[in-house]
Amino acid sequence: MALHDGRRLLALIPHPDDEAYSMAGLLAQAASDGAAVFVISATSGEAGYDHTTPDARPSDIASTRELELTQSCRILGLPPPRFMGWPDGGVADLPLAQAVADLAHVVELVQPHVVVSLGADGAYGHADHIALWRFIWALLSNRAAGQDPVRWLSAAFPAALFDAQRRRMAQGRDARQLVPPTGAPAVSTEIEVRLGSLRNRKLDAIAAHRSQLPDQDPRSLFPLGTVDALLDVERFHLEAGPPLPPGASDPFGGLTAPA
Repeated sequence: MALHDGRRLLALIPHPDDEAYSMAGLLAQAASDGAAVFVISATSGEAGYDHTTPDARPSDIASTRELELTQSCRILGLPPPRFMGWPDGGVADLPLAQAVADLAHVVELVQPHVVVSLGADGAYGHADHIALWRFIWALLSNRAAGQDPVRWLSAAFPAALFDAQRRRMAQGRDARQLVPPTGAPAVSTEIEVRLGSLRNRKLDAIAAHRSQLPDQDPRSLFPLGTVDALLDVERFHLEAGPPLPPGASDPFGGLTAPA
């Protein structure tokens, strides 16, 4: 019997590629240990660029990015992803009740023991990223009494790691998607996943998102040095749910074994 047979992990991401740089190692390790891992993207990334086809239409970009996320999941040993169909660049404009109902439906279908997402800072302050975190918070912080608790982890990054990415976005059409930094203190990290042999698989997962790579090199997803800083360890903050054991490296650590 595999270590995590019967466990279910749900990754909720705003766009295709957000799984690769932020949590690819954790997802691959959980799947390798026997957990059922599901990736659901809120949008299809249709408002983004396609560096391989600069004049691509939004519908074509969506199709391309959905295929890229499918390839990334395959590299990580995961089943094909699913898409919620929310508008890229317009997640923050969704009515709260609608967004929470959509997420509740997903959680009801998957029945996850662990949910993983980006954090409240949206990694680099993207409005869609932050809005998805707020919708997950509205759902999981208001679960009815008696419902099984869900452990919710969010990706945490070194301070100032994405400053150069913010500057890059501020100079282009994505500037409208930036939320001003709040100056909030760095969040705690209750779990660290050392990538080791998963390092190259994570890099390959990033490389699967070819349309997002200006130089067709996975390291060009973000400004120089950013991706390299993400290849040794992934850190996560416990947002809600059962606590983790000290020094945890397993997202299911301390949870009661499934029946």
